[in-house]
Amino acid sequence: MKKLDLTLVAPDAPLVIRKAAVFAVRHHVGAVYGGERWGSEPEPFVHHPARVARRLTRAWAPSAAIVAGWLHDVVEDTEVTLDVIEFEFGAQVAGIVDRVTKIDGESYDDRIRRAAAEPNSALVKLHDILENRSKLPPGHSMAKRYARGLEILGYKGK
Repeated sequence: MKKLDLTLVAPDAPLVIRKAAVFAVRHHVGAVYGGERWGSEPEPFVHHPARVARRLTRAWAPSAAIVAGWLHDVVEDTEVTLDVIEFEFGAQVAGIVDRVTKIDGESYDDRIRRAAAEPNSALVKLHDILENRSKLPPGHSMAKRYARGLEILGYKGK
């Protein structure tokens, strides 16, 4: 398995973004991204939200969206609640994370539509899908699902 990349966030990033990075690292300790299921080398899970946040930064997304990029899987994959996200990062970030968090029984299309209803949530979900898709080997079963998500979000790129 790849080692944790300790340069996940720039030292000159705004404090709230560095705080979100530390929060994500702390709450994803031990979790793994990739592996046989995904057809890629396993790595610390936190590399995924780090890449999503990096994509958002390169897209000149607002800081609330970049923070949410770091945190977008925390509620879904850990014991952290939206109340904790709101306390630590504010209502705007908690709202973005809420709109991109999977709800039990919700269809994939409905989840994407819920994220698409608010611009910052749509940005986070877009870059989450693009990042996940970039890690798939050719012909992977998730490719069609991600293509559908991008279509719902109105993404016309490659």
